[in-house]
Amino acid sequence: GDTNRSAFTPYKSSTVLTNLQRGNVPTQTQTVPLRRCIHQLSAQGEISPDQITPERLDLRDEAGLTPLLWASAHGQLSTVRHLLAKGAQVDAQGLKGETALLLAAAQGHSHVVRYLLQHGASPNQADQEGNTALMYAALGNHAATAQELLSSGADMCVQNSVFDSAYDLSVAMSARQVQQVLDNYILKLLQG
Repeated sequence: GDTNRSAFTPYKSSTVLTNLQRGNVPTQTQTVPLRRCIHQLSAQGEISPDQITPERLDLRDEAGLTPLLWASAHGQLSTVRHLLAKGAQVDAQGLKGETALLLAAAQGHSHVVRYLLQHGASPNQADQEGNTALMYAALGNHAATAQELLSSGADMCVQNSVFDSAYDLSVAMSARQVQQVLDNYILKLLQG
């Protein structure tokens, strides 16, 4: 064997020379930093408090959504905290009446829903079609989210523009877990 061989030089110098002669050399790819807007950064949870300036705080995209709405829709609790701490409007609405609470509830982000409710989000705020956060939780069968909303005063009797309530939607969508949460809530009300 080769007694001069080291574990730190696994390649023979002739192999390295041959690779260089063939043009087999590692290429250097230039890294170009991606320029992402505050909405993308918020959705990805990659925004730092120093990036949240007053002029960008409630900046709206083409759909009228603010960074808070983006962060809430994607379950980015730390970003939601940063934005609210800087003064973001908790009940800001998109062009179709979407709020941070509605978007978080639709995706089942119960931790974000809880935080928004604790910081003044209206549990019964509806979009243009009259859909509430509880209705969105029912549509997605998000039981923990429905429980958070009910505990914070969400009204399960509200009907949307086609006269569906959260309970109606849970039955229509076979959302059994939310249906159970709503049933238990009704029983608790009846028991006093």
